[in-house]
Amino acid sequence: MADVATVEGAGYVGVRDAGKAGMHAIIDSNLLVFFDEALMQKASCMIDLQSLLPRDKYDLDSIPLIVKAGYPAVAPILDELLDWTADSNWPAASPLADFLVTLGPPLIDPISQVLQGTDGAQKWHCINLIVQRLPTDTLRGLEKDLRRLADYPSDDDRREEIDVEAREILLRLEPRGDVMP
Repeated sequence: MADVATVEGAGYVGVRDAGKAGMHAIIDSNLLVFFDEALMQKASCMIDLQSLLPRDKYDLDSIPLIVKAGYPAVAPILDELLDWTADSNWPAASPLADFLVTLGPPLIDPISQVLQGTDGAQKWHCINLIVQRLPTDTLRGLEKDLRRLADYPSDDDRREEIDVEAREILLRLEPRGDVMP
């Protein structure tokens, strides 16, 4: 057997050379796992995405980490990131929205889910923090949801004036009749 090395903080008894070039084994108290070194190097570059999510509405320290991870790395947690913008009064909401707006088309499905939901307040914050700032090509992907909110708002949507907000955004999608004098 080759050298035994302790793996700090991982709860492992040791790491041993498994006898094949590039192959190693991790020995836990009841488990022997063989792994390829090259594959593990790739895995060590992977991010624990759940650890990127804000811990609470005051967690501004998580925002630069989310931005640094960037897209497409944060794609699996876009829904959860959008949840942290559910109230523009939360300190983390605005800087997180600033990042999310830069993503463009990947936000269409997560935003559509919010706009199709039943929480009028969350829709209002989503529209005002993010949707209003999206480029026109991304807004086109939300046109159906915006038109439904403008034309057939729920009572909650009316109370939150979601229909008014949706109509204002839809105006950006109408062709302009720029007439030269």
